[in-house]
Amino acid sequence: MQKRRVHAAENALPLTNADIGNASNGNKGKPMRSSRMSASASRTRRRNAKSRSGCMPICCVLIALIGGIGYFSLSVVSPEKKDSLHKFINKHKETLIQKRRDLFSQSTNSDSPPLPLDEFESLQYALKNSRLVGLYFGASWCPICTPFTKFLDDTFHDVLLPPPEGSDHDPPAERADFAIVYVSSDKTEEEMREYIKDKNWMAVPFESEERAALKKHFQACAKRELKELQMERKYEIPTLMILDGETHGILSRDGVEDALRNGEDSLEHWNNMATLTEQINEEVREREEKEQEKQHAEQGQS
Repeated sequence: MQKRRVHAAENALPLTNADIGNASNGNKGKPMRSSRMSASASRTRRRNAKSRSGCMPICCVLIALIGGIGYFSLSVVSPEKKDSLHKFINKHKETLIQKRRDLFSQSTNSDSPPLPLDEFESLQYALKNSRLVGLYFGASWCPICTPFTKFLDDTFHDVLLPPPEGSDHDPPAERADFAIVYVSSDKTEEEMREYIKDKNWMAVPFESEERAALKKHFQACAKRELKELQMERKYEIPTLMILDGETHGILSRDGVEDALRNGEDSLEHWNNMATLTEQINEEVREREEKEQEKQHAEQGQS
């Protein structure tokens, strides 16, 4: 230890606390690193820090470059794809709509399998009498829901399917463009009724078991309900699920974003989605039929 002190003094390096402590304890305990080793480690850390800081500008440039390429691709390619899509839909729209109606007519036959949402009685009036149905998961106490609720009502109020008035209410002669069914996360029934008062909406009854069942089915609810519902949540409130009234298929899980971006034009967007979805389904069915015919022909030859 004395040799270490002399060596340090000759090189004008201060003694470390470890040197002093070990000397006072009679050289007991583990030997510690010298100040020279500590200084070397400090220089190494500074070099590593400089190296890491030098990488940051490169990473930023790469991120900006990738983002710019993505933006350029979307801005250049998307309009052409959208134009092509609109041309296709306009060309085949009537045919596809008729096929969807034929499919719906067949599904109402007692021998046909039930549609996906037939088990929810509270949705049937809206599904049977509207082309599009929006399931709105929200709550009066939610500060994010309140402005969107007003926007939703102001934007679509005049085109909505009115709620039925009593059990003997006659359904409309033709399907309405849009219907909204409120799936409440309010604390009480009174809060729910007050929240949708004067709105042209329907609502799942507050005391109905279907209110919780729909939240589990679509995995949408308020955070405070998770413990009670014991469900896995994918969508927080507000959430607007857009459904095809005829097929019960989900056209959009991002109805809130669609509505805020497109306003009333969202109806055209959702109808186009319904038409395109059915066209895809039709192609799949035709392929399956051809595959079955091919298999039957091969079996007959064998």
